[in-house]
Amino acid sequence: TNGQWTETSFQFTPSKNGNVLTNWKIGFYFDQADDFGGSPDWPDSVPLVETQYAETVAYDWNANTVEVATNNIRVRAETTIYAPVSGVYDFRIKHDDGARMWIDGDQVINNWTEGGDRYTYGTKYLSANTLYDVKAEMYENQGHASFQIESRTPNQNSYDFLRPATQLQANNAGGQLTPEYEGIMMNIWL
Repeated sequence: TNGQWTETSFQFTPSKNGNVLTNWKIGFYFDQADDFGGSPDWPDSVPLVETQYAETVAYDWNANTVEVATNNIRVRAETTIYAPVSGVYDFRIKHDDGARMWIDGDQVINNWTEGGDRYTYGTKYLSANTLYDVKAEMYENQGHASFQIESRTPNQNSYDFLRPATQLQANNAGGQLTPEYEGIMMNIWL
């Protein structure tokens, strides 16, 4: 004011997006020029083109209806799960084409090959009242595609969609879910 500078300080805290804390984060990767080159690896050069958040990974796309591309697409889903009891958990992915999955860095499913709808199974011992990070990937070469992740706890007869941990479960396990922050925009006029 009146040609004088006034020093002002302020503090801001980005807000957590509560909608994504307890959902799967699902990224769609696609490059029009990428034809897999005969191998559907996961090069760093393939760009992320869309991110969705969902309670389950339950995709079943007809030919030409994957949200961001018709062919040669990769999808990565990540979340944190909670084990209510100790024991061997069964996991399965329905997929077309390839799929693979890791729990806390240990690969439990690996069928990274082309083929129609099928289930691939894996198991892992989980300790009660514990959080585990999950990452699953799929690729679609051409035509129909599916990507559905299911599990069953010890002594459970049927599979259900694998659901992320809730904040209450994370608190009970003595941990917390990794927050995802919304973008921050700030304008300053002098």
